[in-house]
Amino acid sequence: MAVRKILPLRHLKTIPTWLGRAKNPAVRRTYGVVRTAVRRVANAVTPLQIGWVGVLRTAHWLDDATFEISGWAYERGMDFNREAPRIRVRLRSFGQPDIEAEVTRVDEPQANTGVKDIQLDYTPAGFVARFDLSDLIRLGRLQRRTWRVVISVSGGGRAMTGTLVRRTRFGSAEHLFSRTFEGIQVLPRWAKGSGLSFEVARPAALATTCAVQGRRVGADLTLSGISFSHAEMVSPQATVPMTSTALPGGRVRVEAVLPPIDPAGATSLLDPEEDEGMFSPEFGEATRPVLSVRLDVVDARGARHQVASVLDQSWELEPPDRLPLPYPGPDGTLRLRDTEAMLLVTEVDVETGAEPRVRVRGRALGDALEGIELALIGPRGRRPMSLTIEPDGTFEAVGDWLGSQWGQPPSPPPLGQYTLRASGLDGRWLRVAATPGLVAEVPRVVDFDELGFRSLIGLGGGRRLVLVIQTLLRPQETGPVKQMELARRYQRPDTPIVDQFYFEAFGGAAATCNPLALDREVARRLPEARRIWGVTNASVVVPEGAIKVVRGTEAWWRARETSRYVIVNEWLTRPGMGKTTLGKRNYIRMPGQIVLQTWHGTMFKRIGLDRHT
Repeated sequence: MAVRKILPLRHLKTIPTWLGRAKNPAVRRTYGVVRTAVRRVANAVTPLQIGWVGVLRTAHWLDDATFEISGWAYERGMDFNREAPRIRVRLRSFGQPDIEAEVTRVDEPQANTGVKDIQLDYTPAGFVARFDLSDLIRLGRLQRRTWRVVISVSGGGRAMTGTLVRRTRFGSAEHLFSRTFEGIQVLPRWAKGSGLSFEVARPAALATTCAVQGRRVGADLTLSGISFSHAEMVSPQATVPMTSTALPGGRVRVEAVLPPIDPAGATSLLDPEEDEGMFSPEFGEATRPVLSVRLDVVDARGARHQVASVLDQSWELEPPDRLPLPYPGPDGTLRLRDTEAMLLVTEVDVETGAEPRVRVRGRALGDALEGIELALIGPRGRRPMSLTIEPDGTFEAVGDWLGSQWGQPPSPPPLGQYTLRASGLDGRWLRVAATPGLVAEVPRVVDFDELGFRSLIGLGGGRRLVLVIQTLLRPQETGPVKQMELARRYQRPDTPIVDQFYFEAFGGAAATCNPLALDREVARRLPEARRIWGVTNASVVVPEGAIKVVRGTEAWWRARETSRYVIVNEWLTRPGMGKTTLGKRNYIRMPGQIVLQTWHGTMFKRIGLDRHT
C-alpha cells in the first residue's frame, strides 16, 4: 500500500504546525532547535533562504544621491516579545566593502499578515533604510558594478541574513526609476530570488535631451565605449531609421518622424511595463492603440543598445505638453508614449467624512478628448466620476465612494481593486497614467473611520491609478497574533453578558436568510432591543436600526462574545482561519449566552459529520 494511503500528504504538512504549537515546552524547544539546524544547513548549500521573510514595501529616491527603502524582515520563529530586533541593511558587491544604510526600526503591523504561529508577534520587524549612494557613483566611474541589498536581523537569541524576497503590490517598490549623475546611471532593479539591487554604470548611449515638435522627435546622445553606426525608433507598429548629426564632444543628434498610428495595428499594452498582471478591459479592439516607442543605437559591430535617459522620478510635464510624450521608461531607458489621447494624473486627494469623495487632477493630452467618461472600475463595483477639462488642458474629476446596489441604501464600495479608466465617445478605452512624481507617494493609506473601511492609493501596471478598498483594521487588530489576543481578552468566563442580539449570515457576507427574518421579528416585538450584525466588510447593508460591526475588529469581538443572543446560519469562525479546524473551534459560548444556529437551505442536505469529506 502506498505511503500516501497510510499517511496522506496533507497530514504530513500539519506535523510542523502541531509540533510548534505543542503544549509541552520541551517539545516546542526541541522542534525549534531541529528546525533552525535544518534551515542553516539548507541555506548554506542552496539559495532558497528557507524560513526567511524579507518584504520590500517602498523604494524611491529622495534628494540627490539618497535612496530610501522600507519593509520588514525576520526569520520565522524569532521571538521579539522580550526585546526589539536589531536590523542592519547594507549594499554588497563582490570585492568591495559593504555600504551601510542608516536604519530606523519601526512597527509594521503588516508583518503579521499570513503568520501561522499565533504565539509570535513580528510587528517590531519593520524598518526604514536610507542609502547614500555617493560611493557607488564614484566606483561606477571606473567599471560597471552591481550592488545587492542584504538585511541582517538578530533578536531572541537568533540571527539571520537574507535578501528581499518579495515586494508589496501597488507601491513604489514596483515602479523603480534610475537617476543619472554626470553620465553615471544608478539603476535600481528587482529580480526574483536576489531581490533589490543597484546597477551602476555609464550607459553606452545616453539621451541628455529629447524634444518633440509635432511628430518629429529629436534627441542628443552621449556615447560611451561604442562607435556609432546609426539609430532607430522602435515601436510595435514600425521601426523608423533616424538621421544623425555629429556634435562637439563626441555627441550625436538623432532625429526622425513618427509614422501615424494604425488604429488596427499592434499595441504595447501587453509589454511588461504596461501589463496589469490580471484580466483587464483594456484589451484588444476595445482599446485605442497605445505605443511605447524606444530609441536604439546600433554600433559599428552591429550590436544594439537601448538609449538610456536622464529623465527620472522627478520628471515633470513641460510645454509643449502634447503627444507623443517623452517619459522615463523601464530599466532607465528613454521612452515615448504615442496614442490618440490620454489622461496624465498629477494629483490624487481622498476626502473623508460622511460623504467621502475621490478627487483627481492632471493634464489631458491629445486631440480626441470630447465626450470622455471617467470611472473607478472594480470587479464588483463601479464609481463614475464627473470630469471637467479646461481649455488649457488641465482636468479635474470627482467621484463619490458611497453608492447603492440593487436599490439598497448607499454604502461603501465592496472590497477590491478599483482602477481609474477612461473611455471616449466611441466606447473604446483610452490610456490613463500617473506621472512619475506620484510614485514616491504610494502606497498611501486613508482611513474612513465613520464608515469602517480603508482606501489604499497605489499604482498598478503601466502606472495606472489604483485604489484598493480594504477592511479597516487597527494595528492591534491586524494579523493572527492580534486576533488571538482579542480572543483571549473577550473569551473569558467572567466576560459580562449584555442583553442584546448578535446576527450573522453566511459568515457576515450578507444580511439575509433566516437571521434576517428573525431580525425583523425582534425589531417588531422588541423595538428597543439593541441589534448588531457582524459583516465581512463595510459595504454589506444591514437592516434599518441595526448596528454594523466588521469581522476582526475589536467592536466585532466585543459584540459577538458579550451578546446574550447569538443568531447565525453558518459556522462561527475566527477571521483569517475560515472553516479550518482552528477557526471552527475558536468560538466559545460564554456563560449566559444563547446561541441559535438556524443553518440555511434544507435540513435534508448533508452537513457536518454527515459529509464523508
